[in-house]
Amino acid sequence: MLPMSEVLSIKWTPERRSKLREIRGRIPLVDIASRLNEVGVEISRQYLYKIETSDDVKGVSPEIIEGLAIVLGVSVTELLCLDSRLIVLPRVDI
Repeated sequence: MLPMSEVLSIKWTPERRSKLREIRGRIPLVDIASRLNEVGVEISRQYLYKIETSDDVKGVSPEIIEGLAIVLGVSVTELLCLDSRLIVLPRVDI
């Protein structure tokens, strides 16, 4: 399995923006940013807003994705709108 630390960016789609808004609900972005900073993910409220609303964001770092999943209490799979039954992890022999 490829460690998340080796992944530069995860494709960010309109579906994922919508899912983030849905999961976040009424929690203010400033609170999410604060919680992310507490778990070691440095991010501003402004960038979270951009991730949630802008078509200009084409990719999001794995650190932000993992942090959001932790802070929002969901799995990375749910946040990324993935069907876990369809995820196949390749085996890499070194």
